[in-house]
Amino acid sequence: MEWWRRDDERVTDRELVGWALDASQPQRRKKALELIAERYLQDVLVSTARRMGDAEAAADVTQQTFADVCDKLLKGQGPHNPDRLGGWLYQFSRNRERNYYKRRDAARKRLAPAEVQDDGFGSGIPRVGVARDDEQRLAEAREIAGSVGRILAPDEQEIYRLYYEQGLSVAEMTEQLARSGWPQSQKTVQNKVTRVRDVIAIGFEAYLLVQQDRTRCRQLTGIIGRYPPDFGSELRDHVLKHARKCADCGTCAVCPTCRVRDVLAIDTCGKSANCRRCQVCDSERVALKAEWAPAIVILLFLRPVRTVVLQAINQAWSTAISMLSSPPSQPPGGPAGPPSAAGPLRRPLVKAATAAVTTAAVVVGALLLTRPDVNSSPQTVPVVAALPTIAYATPTQVRVQTKGKVTTVATVGAGTTVDRPGLVC
Repeated sequence: MEWWRRDDERVTDRELVGWALDASQPQRRKKALELIAERYLQDVLVSTARRMGDAEAAADVTQQTFADVCDKLLKGQGPHNPDRLGGWLYQFSRNRERNYYKRRDAARKRLAPAEVQDDGFGSGIPRVGVARDDEQRLAEAREIAGSVGRILAPDEQEIYRLYYEQGLSVAEMTEQLARSGWPQSQKTVQNKVTRVRDVIAIGFEAYLLVQQDRTRCRQLTGIIGRYPPDFGSELRDHVLKHARKCADCGTCAVCPTCRVRDVLAIDTCGKSANCRRCQVCDSERVALKAEWAPAIVILLFLRPVRTVVLQAINQAWSTAISMLSSPPSQPPGGPAGPPSAAGPLRRPLVKAATAAVTTAAVVVGALLLTRPDVNSSPQTVPVVAALPTIAYATPTQVRVQTKGKVTTVATVGAGTTVDRPGLVC
């Protein structure tokens, strides 16, 4: 029986946090990080989508949230109350959401006033009352996505079918496509999965305006009446151009010269400096998008976000392990001496060093580092690890290395030597 399912007892949040902070059990530590992601990823993703009213933005924020949480835990920094791990993650998400809006607003200030278009996200409009992710809404979202998917190019339809309907992984898709006579690299398949997701998401917006519009915009009604009843790619593109870029799209003098053919590049059309979106329809687009965001984020973004988060965990964990298995480099000018009056130890560094020496576990018989100022000899001592800080002992000093800087944090009196890290005899 696996260690995380002892006697079928559900592993508690406190246990997961403890295992994630424990550098002496690398494999268990990695598994704990993965279990934290599996336990809370969907909840954090959906709650973020509900607050932000935008599935794609919520996916970006959630990915950053779990990347930062993983980094914190690998550095030995966990929640003050491990029993409230979920609340800690939600707070991380809210902080990253605020950072997202700050970056977006800063980018807008760099744009020309004519190009600045408020998308309505982060405006304080409450979304919780209308956003739903129940089974009925998910079923409706799946049906809409299927309708939007039927107007994709043939190769993109196959990608949608394999990934979003059959649930195959990118690796499995790559193998199946090769057997079907369409060999592609795994990277190419991954890129196509991302594109299909984005095309479905933007098509979803147009479909909602066409089928569920509550504004009764006369221009939009006229546009819809020019196309067959079935939702097609031409109607999709025209509706999106009307709502997002040019209210008079298709009727102004410059429209025949527009060369934008990719639905994802609609906002790049710059043929006319006087083009303006339909304020009525764009406002409705934003409201509908927010209303459906939790369902869309589960349908289109949950699997890709989970894949990215697990890859980030694996990369961060591998980096941490490689730091343990590599000897600390000697700083320029020789071994570090005692701190001087001109450069006293900063409090955070002293705190990190103390924690590294006194609380981190010794990896006995597995990871040994040679003292940087002495060649390999019987005086080599076991490593004490508090990632990403590495603490080690010489016969007369205890030192800590952080980002290439080696600092002495303790010295041993004459006639004594360090027998084990943290112990003087």
